[in-house]
Amino acid sequence: MCIIYAIEDINDLIYVGSTKQKLYKRLSGHRTRKKYNTYRGCSSKKLNLEYCIIYELEICEEKDRNEREQYWIDKLDCVNEKNTFFDNKEYQRKYQKERYNKNKEEINKSRREYRDKNKEERNRKNREYKQKNKDVINRKQRERYHKKKQELND
Repeated sequence: MCIIYAIEDINDLIYVGSTKQKLYKRLSGHRTRKKYNTYRGCSSKKLNLEYCIIYELEICEEKDRNEREQYWIDKLDCVNEKNTFFDNKEYQRKYQKERYNKNKEEINKSRREYRDKNKEERNRKNREYKQKNKDVINRKQRERYHKKKQELND
């Protein structure tokens, strides 16, 4: 059995979720994730979780969980961005792409700084890897060469 729940804050913002936990534990989890900023796309971060209430909307079977949660998301004026019918991996890809596009310059700057700072170490590890795997690398290069050659001859 699953509980479809709502969290409502003092600003009348509502978040809809589902859980198998007791509601007070689930709310504690939301608060902890907000405190340590480990959300990864959860819309409840928009709420003031220090001054809020959590309440049950309905109890449903596990097999109906996404459908019932989506029903309440659609019915209530809530902050949820996630569509529960998406495969979670699909949602994560969408979230990561949006995050990257939103922070592209900062992410690229951070990557450049890391590469510059660790250039010697990265080069050393690459040399070690190539030396250690020389036979495998050469074999794969030969296979690719022969495959391309065969494609050109066909």
